[in-house]
Amino acid sequence: MVWARRPRQREASTSGRVKQRVNPVPSYAATIPLDVVESVSRDHLQSTTVNKVKTAQDRDTYDWAKQWYPLAFVEDLDPKVPHAMELLGQRLVLWRDAEQQWRCFQDKCPHRLAPLSEGRIEPSDGTLMCSYHGWRFAGDGKCTDIPQSLDAKANAAACSNLRSCAVSHPTQVLQGKVWVFGEGGPRALIDSAAVKPALIEELCPDYPPREKGSGETYFVAGKHYFRDLPYSWNTLVENLVDPAHLNYSHHGVIGDRGLDQTMKIEMNDPPATAPSPRDSISMAVTNYDMFAKGQVTQDMQFIAPCLSRWGVPPLQKGKMPGVMPMYVIPTAPGRSRLLWSFVMPRSSMSGMGLFGLIFMAQPRWLAHLFGTNRVLDGDSALLHAQEKIILEQEQLVGHDLQKLYYMPTQADRIVAAFRKWLADRGGGGPLPPDESPALLPKPELLNHYTQHVQKCPACLKALRVFKAMRIITAALVGVCALGVVSTISARSLLGLPLKFTAAGIILMGAWMWLDNAVQRCYYVPYEHSHT
Repeated sequence: MVWARRPRQREASTSGRVKQRVNPVPSYAATIPLDVVESVSRDHLQSTTVNKVKTAQDRDTYDWAKQWYPLAFVEDLDPKVPHAMELLGQRLVLWRDAEQQWRCFQDKCPHRLAPLSEGRIEPSDGTLMCSYHGWRFAGDGKCTDIPQSLDAKANAAACSNLRSCAVSHPTQVLQGKVWVFGEGGPRALIDSAAVKPALIEELCPDYPPREKGSGETYFVAGKHYFRDLPYSWNTLVENLVDPAHLNYSHHGVIGDRGLDQTMKIEMNDPPATAPSPRDSISMAVTNYDMFAKGQVTQDMQFIAPCLSRWGVPPLQKGKMPGVMPMYVIPTAPGRSRLLWSFVMPRSSMSGMGLFGLIFMAQPRWLAHLFGTNRVLDGDSALLHAQEKIILEQEQLVGHDLQKLYYMPTQADRIVAAFRKWLADRGGGGPLPPDESPALLPKPELLNHYTQHVQKCPACLKALRVFKAMRIITAALVGVCALGVVSTISARSLLGLPLKFTAAGIILMGAWMWLDNAVQRCYYVPYEHSHT
């Protein structure tokens, strides 16, 4: 599929390559009420009202706009301030209103289009105030106050005009994430009720255990993680569903290129719990696993629009497998956001051992700065450059990746199936490619601060502590040095020089660790030639 250039002034995308202007009329009460959610049946709404809505599944091309996307983990959002977000090339703002409901507006005040994400949440009434001229908005998008109005009557008249309202997107909080519907406007609430989000089925209350009668329950074992990445949804999803790259891209981190690389892949039936089985891929992958130290079979699933999930072998024989769900959010051309979790059965706790207990007990910042960030770094340079090369080659041979990719082994079956779905059903992807040919320099490509730390409360707090402790330890090293000099000069016979020296060495080691931790919050070089 050849993407048409999209006019810059258009404001929202629909399926395929056509973009339509969104009617600036709000979708009142765009956060789905509980009674509406509960009325949505598992087979896409059999009710007569919603049955009249033509859903994306009825069309030949997948409708990316009429889908649910988890934009953020709730624990990463400060409810006291608005948060700028992106989805499908649209600038959005997430905020929590007076009713403790998370809301999503298009990030532009209807007055003069200033960004509402630069505004503030009024403590007095829980409205969102635009910082440019003070217009205030309720959770449903309705304007409640225009300070420049001459009197109360004029204010009421201006606020009652639909043009004064913010454009709202339906939202809901599920499984610890804020989900946002890709389309806003007056019909978005109805359309969103007809679509199921791609949830982690093991965390659903009505999840059927894998073994009948086992009564197994699951929980989030790993620390929630997110990162904004400088390559597209297409490229990132292709990478996440590809098992063959693990031992090479991530050698020395979570892979080992010296292991047996043979791989057997078999197609599975699409997951029955997917929002649309037609828009999902499921395969069983058998290969050598470095952690299990033997051959294992893992299930891989891609569930449109944004969920890729891998089965995780059980820690003990007879135990239930875990799952690693990864949500990829198409934020803008050439950019995407990853939300990562790790879900385990509760019965696996008994077989975790010391390593497992440490894994569970580690603080979130430690898992992010010394673990997950490093894993993502192993892919970034490869994927960013690959995307640019694909764009160059497509201009020569068109958009048929079968002419660009040579994939002769079973290990590529998942990627081939994903690319086929994307071409035949997905309209080429949720967004057009980023046509900028320039490669980002490594410090920008692997910038942990802008991509993660500044938006992660746990890591940002840790960074502030690291910087403060680094100053304190440096000062204490100086004190120890002075202590050594002074005690030697005084010819102390109490062994104080040795004690000061030992303390200084320990403090110097602490300073070096803190300095390394601070550096990990910004940029750490990653060279595959040195791994």
